[in-house]
Amino acid sequence: MYFDPVQSTDIYTKQCAINTNAKDLGMMAATLANGGVNPVTKKQVVSAETVEHVLPVMVTAGLYDDSGQWIYKTGLPGKSGVGGGIIAVAPGKCGIAVISHRWMQR
Repeated sequence: MYFDPVQSTDIYTKQCAINTNAKDLGMMAATLANGGVNPVTKKQVVSAETVEHVLPVMVTAGLYDDSGQWIYKTGLPGKSGVGGGIIAVAPGKCGIAVISHRWMQR
């Protein structure tokens, strides 16, 4: 199979970012920071054990090749996405999110 790499990458990026915003990402980060409990609904949506496994993976691979620099500079587990979002988690304290949909500026 052959597909145009530029078009394929553009479509993939748009699909990864659909219906995602900073508020949603922030809620995801806050839920991880809160041991898997959604801070608004107070429901356990991810087990605490899963969070204990997810955060170290975020530290070591959440920002791909830049994971080492990220943890060195921030000290927080983080995760970036091709859609332009980044989350950071301060366990037991807060979750932080930012998003920049560069493709929407075209």
